[in-house]
Amino acid sequence: MNTDHSSVAELQDILLGTDNIHEFLSGLCGFAAGIIKQTTDEDIEVAVTLKRRRRVQTMTGSSPRAIELDKIEQGVGKGPCIDALRTMTPMVLNDIEKDTRWAGVPGGAVQGRRLGHPGRSAGNRG
Repeated sequence: MNTDHSSVAELQDILLGTDNIHEFLSGLCGFAAGIIKQTTDEDIEVAVTLKRRRRVQTMTGSSPRAIELDKIEQGVGKGPCIDALRTMTPMVLNDIEKDTRWAGVPGGAVQGRRLGHPGRSAGNRG
């Protein structure tokens, strides 16, 4: 992943080399985590949570911990990722010590730096 061309080729391999949406999203999570790690030199965990017919479900992630953290947010109904889906606005948590928006979320679900970034599919109407 050292050049733009190799990143594009890797994304193409992920897209063309998977048999279903779960495999594609899993590959995409690993790819995104790797690019962010390369760019920031920080470990990052990525998960994909989809909202379909008012039901929120974590599809996959770059690690078991990423999936676990998303599921904790879903269980309590709040956190950066859940709020991003609810408002369709990116949510960034840079410093858990200073940011109190998600105080009280158990299990360290908002531990460290977190980003919730919403996306909308053509078929998602809430």
